[in-house]
Amino acid sequence: MALIRCPNCQARISNKVTVCPHCEYVLGTDLFMESEKMATRRYKRQRYHALNWSYVGLTLLVFGAIWWWLVEPQGWVMPPPLTAVTMVIIGAILYTLARGWMLWLKMQRSRSG
Repeated sequence: MALIRCPNCQARISNKVTVCPHCEYVLGTDLFMESEKMATRRYKRQRYHALNWSYVGLTLLVFGAIWWWLVEPQGWVMPPPLTAVTMVIIGAILYTLARGWMLWLKMQRSRSG
């Protein structure tokens, strides 16, 4: 077994593999079905990551709101606690960006398919 460089990402890979494990570039004969399968796998992995980031953002948003409610004096008081507001803002931004990423992935998939 020898190590070669992937023509797409220049990573060192085995000469026995048919697909680069780093960039998922199909080596050797460019089989259409194999490249379609790899594109579907890449889409699912990216969608999974975007969905997880949206869950993290939503969790931060909810915990920040609960923290704001439970800190003395109890309720939605002004000025709000700095930590709670920071969690709410970061959570809202993260959730919005992750959902935008998911929408972008969906648009790219419908455009290419």
